Amino acid sequence: MYREIISFGCSFTRHSHYDENPLRKNKSFIPNRGRLDVSAGRASGTIQKHDTSYTLEATQILGNEHRNFAVGGSGVRDTIYTALNFVQTNPIDNVFLTIGISTFTRFDFVKLRDPYHPDGFADIARIGNTLPKEIYAKYYDRDASKFELLTLIEMAGDYLTKKNVPHIFINTLNNEYSIKNIVNTFMFPTNTEYWTEYIHSYDSTYRMEHPNFNDHVVFGKLLANYLKHRKDI
Repeated sequence: MYREIISFGCSFTRHSHYDENPLRKNKSFIPNRGRLDVSAGRASGTIQKHDTSYTLEATQILGNEHRNFAVGGSGVRDTIYTALNFVQTNPIDNVFLTIGISTFTRFDFVKLRDPYHPDGFADIARIGNTLPKEIYAKYYDRDASKFELLTLIEMAGDYLTKKNVPHIFINTLNNEYSIKNIVNTFMFPTNTEYWTEYIHSYDSTYRMEHPNFNDHVVFGKLLANYLKHRKDI
């Protein structure tokens, strides 16, 4: 079994959201589970103790370690470059990477994060978060974004494979562009590659908001089962 699961992505990977949709059928959570970030060195004040993540849930089952480098608001560029920077600057023996793919409409100004900063994610700047929407819209082109990001995802998958880094891409917030034919992609039991579609398959009250605690628990069990049956373990 892998010693450690390393997570990258946006807020869908970062943690659950307890009460975003009061109409959800299942809003359960486990009190006093503990913070997500004990092993990640992140500032602890932003994550409530009753939140969780699918990778944390998987490690609860498998008994391995976990670090979560996902950041809310991150786009595909930031997530991939963060993952590649991790591979280049850290020991990668016996680790498994999960790479959550966000919406393609986000545009990141990529800046390497300072590992010595108390919160190494504080220095990232994103055009979608810093410019008014009417200005951002002038620079956004749907077809160009699709081409660039699908190409970037495919190149990242090839790079990780060449480096012999075990990994899986997960369409967490992305539910528009298929990636299953270009990279190793997690498939859900309903034969969809999109997490949001899978959540809606068992809860019709889901409306594309952040996954709640129960959604992360359900996914965590699926991810743990997937890791148990990987042939390279």
